[in-house]
Amino acid sequence: MLAVETALTGSPLVAGNSVHLLVDGPAAYAALFAAIANARDHVHLETYLLADDEVGRRLGNLLVARRKHGVSVRILYDGIGSVGTSAAFFDRLRSAGIEIQAFHPLDPLQHPKIWELNNRDHRKLTIVDGRVGFTGGMNISDVYARSSLSAPRGIPDLHSRWRDTQIQIEGPAVAELQKLFLAHWREAAPSSASPNPRASYFPTLEPRGEDLVRIVASAGGGDRYEIYNAYLAAVEHARQRIWVTQAYFVPGERFVGALQAAARRGVDVRLHARGLALVLQRTARGGRTHL
Repeated sequence: MLAVETALTGSPLVAGNSVHLLVDGPAAYAALFAAIANARDHVHLETYLLADDEVGRRLGNLLVARRKHGVSVRILYDGIGSVGTSAAFFDRLRSAGIEIQAFHPLDPLQHPKIWELNNRDHRKLTIVDGRVGFTGGMNISDVYARSSLSAPRGIPDLHSRWRDTQIQIEGPAVAELQKLFLAHWREAAPSSASPNPRASYFPTLEPRGEDLVRIVASAGGGDRYEIYNAYLAAVEHARQRIWVTQAYFVPGERFVGALQAAARRGVDVRLHARGLALVLQRTARGGRTHL
């Protein structure tokens, strides 16, 4: 399986990492803000939505404080995802010496395909001093400020308690996250991107744990689908279980077929999508599988 993934994605499997799951916003923000508060060289942050709300302003204050202590800060946000964020919010950060760029901003002449859904930057990355990395599904917004686990059962809450997960990585795999950030930064701001990154962006990273990490990326508007191919290969090679949590589940026939084939060969296949728990099961007749 590992050999197949490497061949399909071209991304290395990196050993020697410490990876921690951060479930919901309170845990994720606590870890993120603590890492930033201890930054000594740089903070690189990439997000789809950077909101001008309590969480966003708290992050902004922290970044401004670190900038005053000589830490360089770069922020890359999506031009559509953060369209509701006030100009004053970003102006305050820029005036403090923070570098800020919009990915595919609202400029139809410069970016004629800005409205295409797959032409956005949905990455959520933060790299601190090239040594600590964060990634996952969370934007910078109040909707993640409360734990989903505290929500009353059966009562949907569209404005808070969003269910999402981040991971915190320490170890050699952080360099792979750094490479992704710098590549998108060069695309968004070619005039401010040096062809030779500062050495401090890639410090020597000693092993911090025993976790194996492969960073697989996708890019909006591109025609490469490494993540999809990696998912498909994992499903096709699974032997024991496939448990999926997914907010938006709109698979093609090949992916559905792979899940069905896995269930038929005895793999425990479960899907949790937007609050609806679904289980792929084999029926008693003919080994057929239904969703």
